Amino acid sequence: MSARPKRIHRRRSSNVLPVILSLIVIGLLAAALAWVWQGLSMIRQEPEPFYPSWEEAAPSGEEPQTEQETVEEQPDDSVPEADPEKTASEENPEEPETETDGAKEQPDPAEETKEPSEEGEETEDDYDPLVPASTRVNSSYFDDAMFVGDSVTEGVEAYDVMPNATVIAYTGLHLTNVMTRKVIPGANGDLTILEAMRQYTPKKIYLMIGSNTLAYVDVDDTAAYYETFLDAIIEQHPGAIIYVESLPPIHESIMALNYPKAEMTNQKIDRFNAKLFALATKKHLHYVNVAEVLKDDTGGLSEEATTDGLHFKSDYYIKWMDYLKTHTVTEE
Repeated sequence: MSARPKRIHRRRSSNVLPVILSLIVIGLLAAALAWVWQGLSMIRQEPEPFYPSWEEAAPSGEEPQTEQETVEEQPDDSVPEADPEKTASEENPEEPETETDGAKEQPDPAEETKEPSEEGEETEDDYDPLVPASTRVNSSYFDDAMFVGDSVTEGVEAYDVMPNATVIAYTGLHLTNVMTRKVIPGANGDLTILEAMRQYTPKKIYLMIGSNTLAYVDVDDTAAYYETFLDAIIEQHPGAIIYVESLPPIHESIMALNYPKAEMTNQKIDRFNAKLFALATKKHLHYVNVAEVLKDDTGGLSEEATTDGLHFKSDYYIKWMDYLKTHTVTEE
């Protein structure tokens, strides 16, 4: 008989281990999901709002209303009902007066008692800033003078038409950044126009600036920028005679070709010059109408006087200086 094959008994594997491993994996997945859900919940939380400082949020030249000012303007609910016997002034709580309200509600006593001025006596309302024609002075009158402005004023130095005067000017200077832009070389780095002016003590200051700004900004805003700069000059040089010079005319068609983005006309310049006249009146300065000697019969700059429509040639600088020599005020 042949031998029967030996039967081998294999041990059946246990099903417990896979179950345990599955439970571990499920636990890990659940923990991971919980961690992810917590992270998403944190992301969904609203961030705290960012409130920029007023310098960043407010337009140039405007301060935003502070919280205190806002509270003052809100009606006070805690004020008791008015007593019928109180006067009108007592019924209303006191509020800070604005300049306009104060002028309306409380007239200046000086205005009420103002007597007609005696003959020859000048009152504030009579002040005329226009510098009339006067006896011609020589160039030495400008020994202690300073010319301040942009590229047009730079020509005073470039053409050497008044070498004894100080010139603080820069090409492309705008009234929008004249207070902060450092453009004048100094011993320890570049200076702003005002910083450069502070190094001198001129007795006369001739100011002609605004063309670069007026070409892209409206008349009222340009005048506001001008007044800010003018006030800084007055504060810095309180004893100086300040001449506010009118902006010169342009040749409109030639300028349009060379500066196509500029929105400049002689009519716009005239309106701005009227603003300068008003500023000179308001601040008791001297207005020199240089534009009248530079205009042709059309009220603009003649074609032969300019190459780009804005800047004029050397012979017109001589006209400018001759006009200033015959339009001066008596030194105080």
